[in-house]
Amino acid sequence: MITSTQDKLEQFVGGKKLLRAFGGSMLAAAVVGTVGYFVFHSLLGNAWGTTVAQIVTLQVYMVLVITLCVQFHPITEPPIALRPSGTQQLIASVGIWIATVAAIILFYFCLGSMFGSVPEVAKQITAFASDAKRLQGEPTPAWIIAIVRGCLIVPIFEEVFFRGVLLSWLRSRLKVHVAIFAMAALFALMHGSWVVAPYVFIFAVVTGYVRVRTGSTFNTIVMHSLNNLMLLYVGLRIFGGH
Repeated sequence: MITSTQDKLEQFVGGKKLLRAFGGSMLAAAVVGTVGYFVFHSLLGNAWGTTVAQIVTLQVYMVLVITLCVQFHPITEPPIALRPSGTQQLIASVGIWIATVAAIILFYFCLGSMFGSVPEVAKQITAFASDAKRLQGEPTPAWIIAIVRGCLIVPIFEEVFFRGVLLSWLRSRLKVHVAIFAMAALFALMHGSWVVAPYVFIFAVVTGYVRVRTGSTFNTIVMHSLNNLMLLYVGLRIFGGH
């Protein structure tokens, strides 16, 4: 049972504030993304279409992160709690991530009749969850931007929102275990893939518990970044390098 000291320190998010923050962030991201698309498209032209798309997507995620951090400052305090919690807990978090990946591989292996063989599942997951297949043959700038976005900015946003703000709101209304599983279910639904869903759900449950036990999203961001880097590497091995 989780009754950590973090529970007493958490400043749980109210429903109205969550809606205002999410709505405001989405609106700001939509405006910046639209303006950015027309500006960069006019500057770079059709030949750089993929690179423009990567720049705009990077902009959108950066705006989402910034607006959430502004609305829930200081970011080192709950609900965002973007602060180191010590070397020991960071190392433990990385170890937990490695164990989680091993457990996920075992899960897919045991349910091969439903999802296919592990190599087939790896191909589908990396094609969906990384840019390894989508950016084949694209210019180097598009790859650089995609790697920064996919392996750093996206993990920061998803951890700040799902393991930070959303989990905080759920914990104010549900028991901590139920809140973590509800957050993980929403995280899996957001990714919208039947094959990827178990991977995402298990990963979200584990990072949810790490967030609660350590009181820090810094640890889960490291786990998430390592996970996305691993998926990109595996994808490049499957589909071929740039």
